[in-house]
Amino acid sequence: IASVAQGEAGVDGTWLAQTDEETIRDYIAFTQANDILLILDVQLGRTSIQDEWEFIAPYMTEPNVHLAIDPEFAMGEDQVPGVDIGSIDAEDIAFAQEQLSDVVAENDLPPKVLIVHRFTDGMVTNAGDLDEVDGVQLVVEVDGFGDPASKTESYQLFATDGGFAFAGIKLFYDQDHPLMQPEDVLALDP
Repeated sequence: IASVAQGEAGVDGTWLAQTDEETIRDYIAFTQANDILLILDVQLGRTSIQDEWEFIAPYMTEPNVHLAIDPEFAMGEDQVPGVDIGSIDAEDIAFAQEQLSDVVAENDLPPKVLIVHRFTDGMVTNAGDLDEVDGVQLVVEVDGFGDPASKTESYQLFATDGGFAFAGIKLFYDQDHPLMQPEDVLALDP
């Protein structure tokens, strides 16, 4: 998690702590040496996608580095991370898609993956306005704890409503009871 939402405002009032450059560069070096994808996840606190883009943009030129956005921690003026569930608009996601698309084109990179975590309808407002963008593989990933039936229902509601080529589901090995089995995950459509 490159930008981690905090339970207190902090001196800058953003309710956010950013991982230092040295740590992120260490992760990039390790993942590149071991042929691993690195996904930098941003929780926004009281910043914006545009603000966090400035922070993570230098890392996006690396071919193995991709982006995830966690709307749960995108807070409004009266919200507190970890207490309230935040949201972002499709326009914010489109901004990230366009930035990633530009990085791909300008640096002759393979497509970038953009993961958007979601477990409620309100976490992504105007989701129907999302569209595919060249050079970016948008994955709407169902986040949140639950049993197989509730996770499958959430997946059908939130990960597939945009008709995108990629959808995902997050399994929590310690919190999901019972844990979905591999064959159950592979049976999801798409």
